[in-house]
Amino acid sequence: MDPQTRLVRGMREFGEYGGVNPSIEVSTTFTVLEANTLPQIFNGEKGPEGGCYVYGRAFNPTVRHLGRLFAKLEGTEAAYPCSSGMAAISCTILSLCDAGDHIVASNTVYGGTYALLN
Repeated sequence: MDPQTRLVRGMREFGEYGGVNPSIEVSTTFTVLEANTLPQIFNGEKGPEGGCYVYGRAFNPTVRHLGRLFAKLEGTEAAYPCSSGMAAISCTILSLCDAGDHIVASNTVYGGTYALLN
């Protein structure tokens, strides 16, 4: 199936108030009505799929929607949009590597990546 068809068939999401386009969330922080929900969010037990957001730069409904569209476009299970290339690089390295792991990289990699690895 071509990418355009995957996008059209994969996602039909409407705005919060019934608009024909998904709403764009501009909030940087979100309300958590029950204090005992916060530890569950911070421990990864509750997350965006349940509507639990805390800080917009980490994740918000707009980024979640974009990630689902990217996943459909690429034919993968999930995608995570990042705010910058360095955010994508560090997110990838930190999620794949454990303490004590070794990374072999050229000394001509992007300066921010070089600093992260050193």
